Amino acid sequence: MRLLFGIDSSGAYPPAIRLAANLAFPNPEADLIHVVESVLPDGTFPNLGAEHPLMQIHAQKEEEGRAALDAAEEQLRVAGIPARKFLERGDVARDMIEHVDKEKCELIVARTSHKGYYGSLFFGSVAKGLLIGARQSLLIVKGEDTSSKKLRVVFATDHSPYCDRCVDALAAMAPQGIEHLTVMTANQMNETLATAWLSGWSDYGAASPTWVRETLHERNQDVVERLAPLNTQFDSVIVDGHPNDAIRQVMEGRGADLLIVGAQGHGFLDRLVVGSKSFHQVISEPYSVMVLRPGA
Repeated sequence: MRLLFGIDSSGAYPPAIRLAANLAFPNPEADLIHVVESVLPDGTFPNLGAEHPLMQIHAQKEEEGRAALDAAEEQLRVAGIPARKFLERGDVARDMIEHVDKEKCELIVARTSHKGYYGSLFFGSVAKGLLIGARQSLLIVKGEDTSSKKLRVVFATDHSPYCDRCVDALAAMAPQGIEHLTVMTANQMNETLATAWLSGWSDYGAASPTWVRETLHERNQDVVERLAPLNTQFDSVIVDGHPNDAIRQVMEGRGADLLIVGAQGHGFLDRLVVGSKSFHQVISEPYSVMVLRPGA
């Protein structure tokens, strides 16, 4: 499995490498990319001669990028993950997306924080650019934890056909570093959900609360069985209420290190207009999030 790590020059990336290493994917390989962005408003890199102050600024940024790539390569070497290094000029999100498409990477790993642009790999538009533009799955790492440990993970599903495909995608990734995985579903009965799992039964309002919860637990148990390749301990939980509130409650209650969700869209326009819950989890919540995009 090939992972692409975005590497910044300010030293924000180590928790991203550590979390990815803790997931313990079988036979991982890594690409490390540092993108030097232009200091000009139009994003260009004019050829003004080596002695020009602007060219010296860009040269210094490239030197800092090479040093960051070398340090990241060493951290991955210690974790037993072979790595290749790439130094690019341009736009961070665009260049990362072009790289994963060209090199057939399966997972983009990036660090984000609330420290401002120079304190994290990406900020604002770059995070949104990866979420909207990338076809591949994303691992968005937050927080400062760099310890080596087994992880407590929450997998959130609404049991839609797309989330069912996400289950298969996670099983295929087969991370072996999960100590405990909670399969959770928010119980928010509405016409869309009822249509999905009552299969033509028009009187979905007659379904009793007990029947709904039993059905959701049965479907959660099916997810557990399909995730057997993860070789971990499981439990299932149903939480009433809005999905974002329910996810936050379970993440805090389980002391989870990572949330795994589906992107809820697989084309550019789909990702642009849907998947608001995934966007919220990545942009607004304090915990790390893996966004699955099956079939990339």
